[in-house]
Amino acid sequence: MDPSLLEWMPSGAKIATVCDRKALNEELLKWNCSSDLLAAVVRSGNYDSVKIWSFSSNHWYLKHEIKYPRKDGVRFMWDQTKSQQLICWSLNEQVTVYKFIWVTAVMDESTALVIDGSNILVTPLSLFLMPPPMHLFSLNFPNAVREMAFYSMNGKNHLAVFLSNNCLCVAEFPTPDAWESLEGKEFSVEPCASETPLGSFVHIIWLDSHMLLAVSHHGFSNSNCYFQTSSNEDRLLGYYLQEIELTCSEDNVSGLLTCSGWHAKVSYRNLLEGLVMGIAPNPAKECSTFVQFDGGEVSEFTSKSGINKRDFKHDELRFSSSCPWMNVVLVGATEPSKVLLFGLDDMGWLHVGRKILCSNCSSFSFYSNLADNIITHLILATKQDLLFIVDISDILHGESELTYENFIHIGSKRKEEENISFINIWERGAKIIGVLYGDEAAVVLQTNRGNLECICPRKLVLVSIVNALNQRRFRDALLMVRRHRIDFNVIVDYCGLQMFNQSASEFVMQEQKNLLTNDFKGSDASIDANDKVSSVLLAIRRALEEQVIREMELSGSSDPRQAHCPSAEEALKNLLWLSDSEAVFEAALGLYDLNLAAIVALNSQRDPKEFLPFLQELEHMPMLLMHYNIDLRLHWLEKVLKHIVSAGDVHFSDCMNLMKKNPQIFPLGLQLITDPTRRGQVLEAWGDHLSDEKCFEDAAATYLCCVNLQKALKANRECGNWSGVLTVAGLLKLEKSEVMQLAHELYEELQALGKPGDAAKIALEYCGDTNAGINLLISARDWEEALRVAFLYSREDLVSVRRLLLAAKLQSEERSINDLDDDTTSEASSTFSGMCLHQRDKKKLCCFNFLTAASRARDARRQRSRGKIRPGSPGEEMALVEHLKAMSLTAGAKKELKSLLVSLVMLGEEETARKVQHVGENFQLSYGCS
Repeated sequence: MDPSLLEWMPSGAKIATVCDRKALNEELLKWNCSSDLLAAVVRSGNYDSVKIWSFSSNHWYLKHEIKYPRKDGVRFMWDQTKSQQLICWSLNEQVTVYKFIWVTAVMDESTALVIDGSNILVTPLSLFLMPPPMHLFSLNFPNAVREMAFYSMNGKNHLAVFLSNNCLCVAEFPTPDAWESLEGKEFSVEPCASETPLGSFVHIIWLDSHMLLAVSHHGFSNSNCYFQTSSNEDRLLGYYLQEIELTCSEDNVSGLLTCSGWHAKVSYRNLLEGLVMGIAPNPAKECSTFVQFDGGEVSEFTSKSGINKRDFKHDELRFSSSCPWMNVVLVGATEPSKVLLFGLDDMGWLHVGRKILCSNCSSFSFYSNLADNIITHLILATKQDLLFIVDISDILHGESELTYENFIHIGSKRKEEENISFINIWERGAKIIGVLYGDEAAVVLQTNRGNLECICPRKLVLVSIVNALNQRRFRDALLMVRRHRIDFNVIVDYCGLQMFNQSASEFVMQEQKNLLTNDFKGSDASIDANDKVSSVLLAIRRALEEQVIREMELSGSSDPRQAHCPSAEEALKNLLWLSDSEAVFEAALGLYDLNLAAIVALNSQRDPKEFLPFLQELEHMPMLLMHYNIDLRLHWLEKVLKHIVSAGDVHFSDCMNLMKKNPQIFPLGLQLITDPTRRGQVLEAWGDHLSDEKCFEDAAATYLCCVNLQKALKANRECGNWSGVLTVAGLLKLEKSEVMQLAHELYEELQALGKPGDAAKIALEYCGDTNAGINLLISARDWEEALRVAFLYSREDLVSVRRLLLAAKLQSEERSINDLDDDTTSEASSTFSGMCLHQRDKKKLCCFNFLTAASRARDARRQRSRGKIRPGSPGEEMALVEHLKAMSLTAGAKKELKSLLVSLVMLGEEETARKVQHVGENFQLSYGCS
């Protein structure tokens, strides 16, 4: 190995050398300044070739070749600051500067074309995602490939390739559905026949399936080294815009490539006054392109007409600076369509016409989910390794800067953002090389190492799902939802519940085999969750029933749709895969089909010892008992009761045990059992259950329904219903002495319970004790009723005695009735507070002297309340408010006061009544001031 032919990579990672020194010109093996391109001058026959290689995925690719005549003695050097710029010069004093750019090799149709010397590696990424140098099939050419253009429209696929020997090659591809049969094959492509030299192509593009537009240069040594030019061609010098017509003399064979028989003819040639930076097809007009000149000026070229001389300086269809990467797209899905020009310059500025959209862009591409390829989203990667999905509508309305924060991520902002607008690219320096349109909704990235990665941004996925739903492609939408793990509720929520229910038949028809409803949840806040799930399931069930009926109608016919319906075994396996096997087994049991249950158990890989004995036992039972045991296993209590009742009186004991264990089915049992004796037993059992639950009032009513008067009497007595007790005693026909004894017992119980009013009624009506009755009415503070009863039984003395007792009590405390008006407000307050207390707690037996009793009750209540109100506590204010409310006169106390005043007036104590009323008014005033 000759040390003079060693070339160190500037980064120091690799050393380049050549084994065959005779093939390499002396001292012409050089790396560029960024260490990603290697150039050399190679001798071959009568010319020298400047060849440029790149290294990726452990493979050296020959990316470009420039041929010069041997006599010119070509030399070259890389620019020391611009890594993609190569300077060549020759002995005839010709200096040429080549500025290279990396162009994405993935077309809009997701077809990857990789140049590797004289080969092009072809891979449709929509079918196979494999990184180069792996490929589906390859095309071989006579010389190294320099430029290429791919055309795909209306099922036609053409590839135009310009070689380093200035020859043009054309190949016609079959339809994409036949590409899988081409795997691993290599096809040789022959050059096109041309009567005139085509020059050296700089740019090439398709106008239609048989028309090319190329920018070529003439008059340079590397352009004419293969052609003997005529006198007319000698006059060609400079850059020309050429329109080339293509014809093929061979017939196209279906499923194969047409690689030969092509003829090229220059039909139009126009001298260019400036340097062309790029050309791009006009999607809004046939046979039309946009031509970008140095400086960003853009002109429109139309076939047969040439360049439109209209001034674009003040038009939006131009750039503010030269953009080596240029693309023209058609936008306006919801608005009138228009054309937008996108360009990326060397500084990383992404231009949209005259505006700057992003100042740190590294690569960009486009996405469309519409059939007419109207672009809906811009996908761009920034130098910060962030991936943005930009709505074209935001660009048209000027909202991109606000929405995407100038495509810059500020590290100080919080990382946990719900509406994050970018995706972090996991490997530094990765570039966007392609986007899969439509339902695929995928972005293909290539890392610096050369491998390919495919991601599906959630924003594009949701757009694809919405588009499928708008087109009523429910099957495609559901497949995307499952594939990308999107919430299934989007299927229902986007259409709206009412609209989905109307489209349920179409949904079921499209989704025959993969129907899954257990992923729908009630996440829509506008409707009740249970109502939503029930409504969806009901709509799908009705649609399935309609479909089953239709299939039954077609079962006897030879309808071809029958072949697409899955078998019962396939459907069952699919159901077991999607759902819980135990739930499916229970559902089969619920159909009372033991054979179906056994099939489900076997297909769910359950141990036969677990289910076979149970199924065999059920098989030998009578039909109703089999249904009873199945329903009991499934806890379908209502069905269990119906079946056991239908089984006859023999199983009545089982029926009673079932209702006792599950009391909620007692009402259903009463509806099903018609025999009076059996109904009585059910009612008695229900009454016993209510008594155990302390629901004595309901138990008493239940016992009365089954005429069990003794238990009804006991239940009424437990709940304190003395009138019910005495009524049932009448139904029992008890002796007078027994009723009298029962009345005395109730009288004492009511007194103990603090119910003097009820005890007074029993004493007067059943016991005949007028004295006790009036005393109890006075204790109950029913003053008017006490007077009425006293006058009824001519016992006015009882009331007068009470009045004398009251006067004696006041005298014992050294007070007189005349001094009552001089009592303090607090003493009066005590009186009426006692009346309020009696209203709240009737269990206390109050005496007629309500002043003294009320005073004691007031002191006790104040003592309890004083312990509850803690100064400075959070509940101090509320406790104080509740305390003041307790001091006020309640409705019951006011009623008692009114009754007392009326009674005093009836007894002629008008002055006393006036003073008592005055005390009550003072109490109200003192409460109001508090």
